[in-house]
Amino acid sequence: MKMSRIATLVFFLIVVSVSNMCENGDDNCPISIGDNIELFSDSFTDENPYLILINSSDFRQAKEVSINGILYVCGVNESGIVEFVLTEDRDFSTPEGVSIGDDFVSLQKQIENIEPITERGFARYITLESGWNACFETTDFDRLKPKPDLDSSWVSFFFKR
Repeated sequence: MKMSRIATLVFFLIVVSVSNMCENGDDNCPISIGDNIELFSDSFTDENPYLILINSSDFRQAKEVSINGILYVCGVNESGIVEFVLTEDRDFSTPEGVSIGDDFVSLQKQIENIEPITERGFARYITLESGWNACFETTDFDRLKPKPDLDSSWVSFFFKR
């Protein structure tokens, strides 16, 4: 009898822990904005410090974290708090089913009311219901100039901030 209570308690604690790991019910992202990066220290993949651009004018210290085979790059402030999460991992998909390489035209058919945002000096992206932002490759590499529209663009990375 005592063992079944302990087993029930352990099961309950595991369920609560896993449910608290994800923001907005997003099972695809175990890292949330506002988390202390040290929670994921056993998953760090790179000890070489570098900076990551988190908007058109701000950088943060980058920490690479691999969780469930997905590589995330977190932008953290001086206190170690996560302010930005990015992934370019082809195995990642958002709760909406959007993945790296999906083209803009297909997403227009799949998702209602797509409103592309252009943040000069940073990215062109759409914000998804899950809170992820899907960024589009917008450079014409033959001419090294920005593409005039998104029709021939594809998702190149995702971020949250």
